[in-house]
Amino acid sequence: MKKYPIIFFYMFFVCSIGLGQNLLLLENFDYPVGDSIVNSINNYGWTSHSARNINSIIVTSPGLTYGNYISSGIGNAVTVIGGAGSREDASKTFTTQSSGNVYVSFMVNVTSAPLDTIDYFLHLGPTPIGSAFRGRLFITRDASNNLSFGISKGASSGGNVVRTGFNYSLNVTYFMVLKY
Repeated sequence: MKKYPIIFFYMFFVCSIGLGQNLLLLENFDYPVGDSIVNSINNYGWTSHSARNINSIIVTSPGLTYGNYISSGIGNAVTVIGGAGSREDASKTFTTQSSGNVYVSFMVNVTSAPLDTIDYFLHLGPTPIGSAFRGRLFITRDASNNLSFGISKGASSGGNVVRTGFNYSLNVTYFMVLKY
């Protein structure tokens, strides 16, 4: 299977907006460059939940920047290589939410993506994580190297994915927000 860098992403945070607003998780990937977020002896709180040690998620530098975003330029980034099933999936837990909305925001810079095949690169899920993914984000590209992002509420990547047009470019940093 072809290995390709799909995504750099950085400054990842999850918050809950409802009766009480609180930050559930803040991740700046402020770890040594070259470390795996899962396999490091430093234990960064990330856990592999599939394909352990296959295309591990590695800390890279520099971090991403996005104009006028207050948290831009803080910390490092991580590189995700390969598509689902050909790479490690990692998770980090936060306090379970039983009501209200959960927001995930992050910067992403895609250097390559699968051609005409939609593949997920981020998901939420219950603790302990299994295959009941929620709030999944997907990526694909067309023959002209234009990107399309997709989103699904549930675990399926079939017809449940709502996609953008192929309106996004490789090697450009985007700021994304997922509401679940």
